[in-house]
Amino acid sequence: MLDVMLTVTIERMRQVAKEIPLAVDDMLDADYPTDDGSAPLAENKMNLLDDRVAEIQRLAVIYDYLNAQYKAVEEIPDEAPAKQGFSEPSKIDSGSNSQDTES
Repeated sequence: MLDVMLTVTIERMRQVAKEIPLAVDDMLDADYPTDDGSAPLAENKMNLLDDRVAEIQRLAVIYDYLNAQYKAVEEIPDEAPAKQGFSEPSKIDSGSNSQDTES
């Protein structure tokens, strides 16, 4: 399961990384429309680039976490039998910890 999550994270990082040069080109292209009227055009273009960089940073944190979890998990071979049932917890002598409340 962790390996699938790592693969998805890596693929998304690659996809966003490929978009960064396009965002830079768009930012430098004076004819590229991003004006929604709320901010200057150059600022809107820079925000598009900032969003992609921020996403890469978030994905890097996720990747580091998943990679640490993956390394911490010991792989169990497919041939290993699963344990059936639960073991009963050890019984504690309740007499040694109880207090006599009789008068």
